[in-house]
Amino acid sequence: TTATGGTTATGGTTATGGTNSNGTTTMAGSTDKTWTTGQTIEAKCDIANQMTNSSKGKDAYQKAFEKKMNVKVSNLVAETFGCRRLTSNNRRLQSTGVNTKVTYTSPTAGTPPTPADFTAALVAELKSAGFDVSASDLTVKAFSSPQSATPTVSAAVGAPATLFFVAIFSVGMSW
Repeated sequence: TTATGGTTATGGTTATGGTNSNGTTTMAGSTDKTWTTGQTIEAKCDIANQMTNSSKGKDAYQKAFEKKMNVKVSNLVAETFGCRRLTSNNRRLQSTGVNTKVTYTSPTAGTPPTPADFTAALVAELKSAGFDVSASDLTVKAFSSPQSATPTVSAAVGAPATLFFVAIFSVGMSW
């Protein structure tokens, strides 16, 4: 057998790696990890509310993200900011829009799309979902740097517990 998936001296073939659901080939021994990133999209409150309060809006965001990153989104949190009820729009002192947090799985963190690329993809998905929105209605900010959300297990966690049980056992043996 070979480690790279070639043919062996006896003529047998080994299989390593594979193809994931997105159609991309993974390296042998690689496993998908969980990553999180987020961003801010400045928009008028009516658009922000449509994006966060409807499943169509969240689905459109998720589809745009999945297409641009070529990953599978496992969780999307989208919340409006700055959209409170005021009697006069003249009193608004802050920007309004949507804050998002995206959790996705991929062997590597990948590179999030640029604001311009994501704006085009998001507008296309929102339009196909029936929203009346254009690129000028959204100010998409850059994504935060992806962070690993996959917990890492450390061997050092077991050491203090093991030491405790060895000490108790030793005391018990000496009686």
